[in-house]
Parts: sequence; structure tokens; C-alpha cells
Amino acid sequence: EPQKDLFSVSEYDKIHATGKNAIQSSETLSKISPNQFAKEKLATLLSKWEVRVVIGYKPLYEWLPTMYTQARKKNAFDAKGRDFKVLKSRKKISSQLKTFAAFLKNDFMVKMTDSLAVYEFYASTFGAENVVVLENGPDSEDGGKGEKKFLADFMCRAILAANTACEQVKKIPIKRRPTAEEEDAEAFEFLESKLDHDLLVMTATAQNLIKKTTVTLKSAVEAIDAKLKDLDVAMTDVQPRISLSKEQSDWLWNRTLVSEEILRKNSEQKKTQESLRSEFEQALGTTLQSVDATKLLESPMWQEVFHGLG
Repeated sequence: EPQKDLFSVSEYDKIHATGKNAIQSSETLSKISPNQFAKEKLATLLSKWEVRVVIGYKPLYEWLPTMYTQARKKNAFDAKGRDFKVLKSRKKISSQLKTFAAFLKNDFMVKMTDSLAVYEFYASTFGAENVVVLENGPDSEDGGKGEKKFLADFMCRAILAANTACEQVKKIPIKRRPTAEEEDAEAFEFLESKLDHDLLVMTATAQNLIKKTTVTLKSAVEAIDAKLKDLDVAMTDVQPRISLSKEQSDWLWNRTLVSEEILRKNSEQKKTQESLRSEFEQALGTTLQSVDATKLLESPMWQEVFHGLG
């Protein structure tokens, strides 16, 4: 079964002695520093094995907003990840005031961990023929079809000599039920859809506009939505906004093209450059930009929204 942490050398040896496959699933595997030392250590550790590396892939303009949310969520929730902390108990507020452009410049472009970087590391370590790129993961809104395809791809393409399992999984009836992880992720999904709201709320918190100490992110978001309803405007249309610089946009577009060419080289889902560009332009105007919360809060109208909370 997938493990939260990496197997030790002795655990790998024990499993190898039984003649069974070992499936190692861990985010750590995508964060290994891509240097020669790491390559040699991995190659030595797994020298007895026939290694198959499985990598998931989404275009960067789809994947990066999720990473941005991950970077912002740590201090938003309680220990269980379900309920929102009160704003005054959230730590390191400055780290939560980053716009998407700041995140891309300071966090991601400095230390890339996207699918292309992971692919290049493992392809150079174990050979490109031993790296399998799977298409987008399960889609909770497609009635289970995406989940079944993902599982079939994993069994049929990723697991060595899993012929019986490959044929069996193709026959599984589609039956989609929310997993415990998905239910626990409700708060995360809320934050992902309200990143501009959160940026505005945390900036207001940093400016001490919210006086009451028991205000939660959710109640503050509700106050913002009430104001947006009065104004008859969506948050994505609220101005001013901070977009990517031309340098960032060009870098992201070029890496998107290279990723699509390499990671979907022989895939039926490979997009045309025109299709990619259309989706990329749409993302540039929505998920790849942020509200300019500091300038927005210069408005007495928006200051009053947060004064009203406390």
C-alpha cells in the first residue's frame, strides 16, 4: 500500500526477498534535490529492482493555482484541517499576503518541482523508458469515469507484469463515492475558490482593520460576498489586480509548451498549441492573477466591511 514516508533500505530488502512488488507513494519523491548525489543514492538503493516511476501531469496553468493554495493554507485551518482558525490566531501573516505573482517568482521559479522537473530527474536516473506519465487524476464530477480511467492506466501501464489486475480493473462498474480525504478537504476547496477573499481578509488583519478576536475566515468571506452582491460584481472583476509580469508570463508559457511536448508526447490528450494558448490566456486573466488587496483597502467602503466585523 502507499506509504506516508519512504521505505528504509531494510524494508526494501525484505520486500524484495518475497518476490513481491513494492509500491512507494510519497510527496517526498517529488521533492528530492535533483543532483548527482541523489541520483547515485537512489540508483544504489534500488539496484535490485526493476523500477517504474509514475508521474501525474496537468498543464502548469492548471497545477500551479493548486500549489499556490497549498502554500497559503497551512495556517488557515485547525489541526484536523476541517475548521478555520480565528484570524487573530493565524501566524506568519506576512507569508499569507503573497499574490500569485509573488509566489511564482519567490517560491516556484526558484525551486521548481513541477512534473517536468520530476520527470527529468527520474528519467536521467532510471531511464525515460521506465517513467510513466499518467494523465489528470480522478474527476469528482464525472460520475467516476475519470477515477476508473486513472486506475486502469495505473494498473495497465505503471505496474510491471500486472496483466491480471489490468484486465480486472477494466471490468469494474463505475461507482463513485466521496472518500474520507475528499470530505476532509472541504475547507481546502473553500479556500481554493476564495483565494482573493483570503488575501483581502489577511491584509485587513495585518492592517488591524478587524478588531474582534473571534472572527473566522469564513465569516469574513461571507461579509465580502455580501458587499460584492450589493455591488453586483464578482471578486474576479474587482479592481485593481496584480497580474504576472511579461517575464513571468513568457517563462510560464514556454515551460508549458515544453512540458506538453515531453510529457504528452504520444498521448491522445496532447493539446494543440492553439488550444493551450487559449486556456493559458484564460488562466492569465483569472487564476494566475490576484486582487491588489493593499490598494483596495485604501477605499473607505472596503475598510467599513471589515470594521463591521468587530
